[in-house]
Amino acid sequence: SPEEDAFRRDFTINGMFYDPLDERVIDYVGGRTELAAGLVRAIGDPVERFREDKLRMLRAVRMTARFGFQLDPATAAAVREHRTEIAVVSRERIAQELKKMLENDRRVRAMELAWRLGVLAAAFPDWPLPSADDGAAEVDANWHRLTARLAALEKPSFALALAALWMELAPALVRHLAKGLRLSNEVADRVTRLVEEAPRIDEVPLWPPSRVKRLLADPIQADLLALVRADA
Repeated sequence: SPEEDAFRRDFTINGMFYDPLDERVIDYVGGRTELAAGLVRAIGDPVERFREDKLRMLRAVRMTARFGFQLDPATAAAVREHRTEIAVVSRERIAQELKKMLENDRRVRAMELAWRLGVLAAAFPDWPLPSADDGAAEVDANWHRLTARLAALEKPSFALALAALWMELAPALVRHLAKGLRLSNEVADRVTRLVEEAPRIDEVPLWPPSRVKRLLADPIQADLLALVRADA
């Protein structure tokens, strides 16, 4: 039935129906109230909703950030408790969610929330992220530098946003992370090259003109300059 259907959906703001003939909203789950309140809350038991589809933990983060909403405390607690289970989700689906987060104007808020809930580290166990549970000043400074670089980008592509996140990692690890997401060879190569080439920009005044010309003709040059500018 429509009511049973609604109670199997993910979040209350996604659980409403619209009747185009009677021009009315059908709401069995309180979605209208929480839409007006700016709240993302799992329908029913959040643990059960996440058990049905582990990717919903990342989707909760993305939707909360995208709309500038707040995440319901019980839903957030369920994400923290079950975050390691996201490891069973296909890398392609995780990459799709991450792409939607990073290409959105509120990408920094999405990354911040995913980090603090621990779901970012769970989704990327090989990424040496600072612990969100550690309040040390240097840890916070490291994370702030990463998010500040991401914030300084203007409408970045997925590859450029990833390069901003992974700029301080070794190129070999960047390629490993990109391949782990099952990204296309083109995107994986672009992210890796951006991270590899960015530290060399300071040397450009010492280059011969022929080498500078090759850089200016390189398809990655616009993203490379955007990345270095953001880092500065």
